[in-house]
Amino acid sequence: MFARLNSAAPRLAVYHKVLKRPHQYSRVARTFSQKKNNVVELIEDNGNVIGSVGLFGLWGALLGYAVFLSPNQTPALDQYFLRKFLNLEDDGVSINTVFTSLFYVMGLWPLIYTSLLIPAGMRKGLPVFPFVALSYAIGAFGLLPWMALWGPSTSDDGGPPNMPPGGQDVEGFKNSITRGMESPITAWGILGGTLYCLWSAAVAGSGQWNDYLQLFSVSRFVHVTSIDFTTLCLLAPFWMENDAKLRRWEGKDTLLPILACFPVLGPALYLVLRPRSI
Repeated sequence: MFARLNSAAPRLAVYHKVLKRPHQYSRVARTFSQKKNNVVELIEDNGNVIGSVGLFGLWGALLGYAVFLSPNQTPALDQYFLRKFLNLEDDGVSINTVFTSLFYVMGLWPLIYTSLLIPAGMRKGLPVFPFVALSYAIGAFGLLPWMALWGPSTSDDGGPPNMPPGGQDVEGFKNSITRGMESPITAWGILGGTLYCLWSAAVAGSGQWNDYLQLFSVSRFVHVTSIDFTTLCLLAPFWMENDAKLRRWEGKDTLLPILACFPVLGPALYLVLRPRSI
């Protein structure tokens, strides 16, 4: 009997090793998964850092160009344009139609970004309100520093907001901005204003467009406003996608790429189509 046990001992040892292997494989799998998650987090962190540096660099470059390098051959005319737009000058002379439409669109862009960033872009510890308020005066120059510091939060305390906002998120005075931006009236108003401005520029005629291009080459006001407009157009698709993802919009993968191709009009249409609770 002892001889049989001795002869069976090597086989039992082999069986024991085989039985231990699933546990070893499980530990290896867990270790690999943890390392993979660490690598993904590191890549995301590095990506956020690179994005932040890039946006800060863009902000500094645009600011430096606007102040030191942009054409400034008609400072008196720029002051005249500003007085006309503020209704401080009433001489019966009309400003270039294309630039007038562009200037009015620049008044719609802050409304679009307010709708996209509040509350979808909000992050604990990084208030968006001051930067959004600045955008109503200086456009992308006011938003870019906040965008450079922004990053999607995944912690329990600072996780993404409930989207679309409803209930307590839109009740009371402190949530009046969110309630206003979620209103379909606001979305349709932005779309209507956008269509009017685009139509005015489209039917202005070649003479008005030639005059605008001439102003672009000599007027700092016209030149910087046009660059500001272009910057806001280029930044919009990312924030549209961020908002659509949080709202779980069914058209995110089909309609959103198409809307993102149309400056101003695309974001305005998205605000009308996106899911809302109001």
